[in-house]
Amino acid sequence: LARRVLGFTCADGQGQGRGAGECGPGECAARRLDHRSCMEQIAATPSSITLSHCEAVSATELRGALSVALVKAHESGLAWLRLLRLAFFPLSCGVQHTAHAIAPYAKRAATAFAQQPRDVLLLEAALVLAIACAIWLRRLLRRKRYCARLREWGAARFYRPVAERYARLAGAVRQRSRLVARLLPHGLYA
Repeated sequence: LARRVLGFTCADGQGQGRGAGECGPGECAARRLDHRSCMEQIAATPSSITLSHCEAVSATELRGALSVALVKAHESGLAWLRLLRLAFFPLSCGVQHTAHAIAPYAKRAATAFAQQPRDVLLLEAALVLAIACAIWLRRLLRRKRYCARLREWGAARFYRPVAERYARLAGAVRQRSRLVARLLPHGLYA
């Protein structure tokens, strides 16, 4: 069973014991056919096959298959790199052109910024810091739900009692209005 899992090549009687690179003239094709028939038999009825006519894969076959796989993987990687380079070429050109076009303006803006008085620079830094702190505080309040909890507490403490009193008052006025509406026609005709 372990030999079936690891894989075997089948020999044709003449080439038993030799590796794939040691086939005589015309033997390699026969060995490939025998190998296919052996593997088909193993796949068809694995429990009834004895492996006496199959030999283990030679090191040269494994080395050859590994080198072919590595070469194909390397070629595939190079092809993907070529494809990505061609796909992103317009994007990189656009970034380079934009950077080249913006560079003089950025240099002029940096020079003008650096030539400002120290008080103005400190004021601008303080403004940027204040904006960053405001953004951080807003995110903190949203994440911890402080505002929502304060709203819920205020609603429970102030809004709901006022709304309940208003609902009771509106209900009382509604009842009196219905009572007066029922009695008024009788009072007019009496």
